[in-house]
Amino acid sequence: MMAQARRLCEAGHDPLLPHESLFAAATSLRREGVDLTQMHLDGSPPVLWLALRGYCGAAEVLLAHEPDCNVPRFAGNTLMHYLAAATRCSSDAIYADYMLNTALRYGGDPTICNLAGDSALTPLTPLTPLTPDRIRFLRAGLSFIGQTRKSATLMVNSRHGPLARANPPSPGPSPPASMRHSAAAQ
Repeated sequence: MMAQARRLCEAGHDPLLPHESLFAAATSLRREGVDLTQMHLDGSPPVLWLALRGYCGAAEVLLAHEPDCNVPRFAGNTLMHYLAAATRCSSDAIYADYMLNTALRYGGDPTICNLAGDSALTPLTPLTPLTPDRIRFLRAGLSFIGQTRKSATLMVNSRHGPLARANPPSPGPSPPASMRHSAAAQ
């Protein structure tokens, strides 16, 4: 993923944006059986590892392929815990903060407690390491995203006739990860 992201950057593509070729690379890796959530050799989740190197677009592609960024996978912590903790390091703060906000759009919840070792007695949320100003900003973002989803649902329901609402179509297979983001077709 990083090699493809680097090639795109060298060709002039914005490293903060996902690209169709990154979706293709991630899909190919998954088809080959690669676990896209496996920790990097330095112990960081791949989304965080890519983001801290400036490849936030590639990290977002991994978020799109991630089944749920709220599942405690990494020593009892969720991806949200790792991203929030990385915002405290001054050299990593900008990219980690960007990805923390991006993860909100993909269903990340900064209010979920971790299940990590000793802290199981006093569970911590991803909000814990953040400054009070950052907590307010993140909560506002979470609220905004929730309101946007609610508004979109109401709008879709209002555009369907009463018959369509009474007999909703059976849910089909979920769209492929590459179709969940508008930047996928760039």
